[in-house]
Amino acid sequence: MRIADAPVRARWDWGWLDGCFGESRISASDIDAIWERHGWFLVFEIKKPDETLYQGQLLLLRALSASTNTSVYVIRGLRNEPLTIAEVSPLGLGEEFQTSRAGIRALVSDWYAKANAA
Repeated sequence: MRIADAPVRARWDWGWLDGCFGESRISASDIDAIWERHGWFLVFEIKKPDETLYQGQLLLLRALSASTNTSVYVIRGLRNEPLTIAEVSPLGLGEEFQTSRAGIRALVSDWYAKANAA
């Protein structure tokens, strides 16, 4: 039996590291999904339709996207129902496009084919 709030209860509170990063506002972040194949990475950050993508998290995603063979996307939607997708590049968040499960499946399949051939 799954406990609905188990992921929230399991999430660490990193406040005990306050002060380790000097006077900065650095805080922990998480990645919602990441896959690796032959050194190629696919990263998804998932947000609800009206949820804020904070500047610090966007900076992290931009830095990840600058890594060799790394594709980063922000997907907005409801649980298991993607509505929009935007690619993240080192320059920032790209334009949002409507998507669906089929669209995400196609993107992942294309990524896998490229990564698997590497």
